[in-house]
Amino acid sequence: MKSEHFISICRYLINKPAASQRELASATKLSLGLVNAILKESITEGLIEKTQLTHGDDTPVSGFSVTTAGQSKLDEFKVKNAIILAAGFGSRFVPLTYETPKGLLEVYGQPMIERQIEQLIEKGITEIIIVVGYKKESFDYLIDKYGVKLIYNPEYTVKNNLSSLHSAAEWLDNSYILMSDFWIEDNIFNTYEPANWYSCIYNEGNTGEWCVGVSAFDKIESISVGGSDSWILIGPAYFTSAFSAVLKKYIIEYFNRPGTDDYYWEQILINHIKSFPLYMNRQTGNVHEFENLEELRLFDHSYNTASNNVIMKSIADIFKVTEDKIENIKPIKVGMTNHSFIFNHGGTDYIMRIPGEGTDMMIDRDNEYHVYQVISDLKISDDVLYIDPKTGYKITKFLENARVCDPLCLSDVEVCMKS
Repeated sequence: MKSEHFISICRYLINKPAASQRELASATKLSLGLVNAILKESITEGLIEKTQLTHGDDTPVSGFSVTTAGQSKLDEFKVKNAIILAAGFGSRFVPLTYETPKGLLEVYGQPMIERQIEQLIEKGITEIIIVVGYKKESFDYLIDKYGVKLIYNPEYTVKNNLSSLHSAAEWLDNSYILMSDFWIEDNIFNTYEPANWYSCIYNEGNTGEWCVGVSAFDKIESISVGGSDSWILIGPAYFTSAFSAVLKKYIIEYFNRPGTDDYYWEQILINHIKSFPLYMNRQTGNVHEFENLEELRLFDHSYNTASNNVIMKSIADIFKVTEDKIENIKPIKVGMTNHSFIFNHGGTDYIMRIPGEGTDMMIDRDNEYHVYQVISDLKISDDVLYIDPKTGYKITKFLENARVCDPLCLSDVEVCMKS
């Protein structure tokens, strides 16, 4: 008798002891013959026993219950904790993430991370470790609300999420590993888990995600970056304590290895999947990852008109449109002090500057505003559509392929002087 089959049946019986064999087969996706065989063997071994139950009208009905010995066997597979990685900035969601970490963005009125926390707690998983970094203080309220533990990753700005899992490696046990920014519709967590798995969804067409090759029994045999018409890794993963012990050693080794700053922790799976007993947990249509604001708008239509973001509201007010008319938002990774991003409205690309922290100590925004007013007709600056002397917000038309003048290049200087 395979442990995973026994556990699947017991998980259902604990909640529905009056379930019939046919109902068990449907719920566990096992054949009726296999369910009957497992029940028979479990009864013989004293792990499950037949019992008499009553309906609300006192009508007797036969059922099954897990014995003390069966519960002891189940407890070997009890989930110890969950580790949620929430340290990243979420650059593809600017400008929303300038104010709110991605995991705290709401979907249908609930922060994504809170939905996952509540689903975990619903299954009795109360030891929840959250690795934070960007705007770490934004997560503090979760300590009082849910009793979670926050761990700070000081290297979140210079390393990828391998460093976040390294920060929480000591808690790896019978553990779930999650990203804070997934939206899971139906609860996929369990009090007991018999095997290692990674949530996967099926993607039609080309993708740059991590594609998996599986055996006939859904064992993941290979992982590659990019592919077409493939199952892809999206969502939570679960690892047993034995798996976690091996993974922990690799995490420490990779973290200390030169050249791994950009690694996702899943790179370990890619490199060692042949030796890892990892299975695919099919979750198409249930686990959602949003790549950008446009994808979130398609899922939660409230973002078309009200993202609850000050910057988005400002842009919409300036152009006198609803927020959904502000499209194709992309961050620009340049500038020493400011945040900038490109957006499109009405077929034209614009760039918006958001002053970074402390820039008000370096630049007098009111003076800057008045300088732009004075030189506006001289055509010696960027084409400013909007500038706010209080916030420092500035919107200009985006100039494709523009670059800063090289002061050591004579031809560059000549062009600038002619202007």
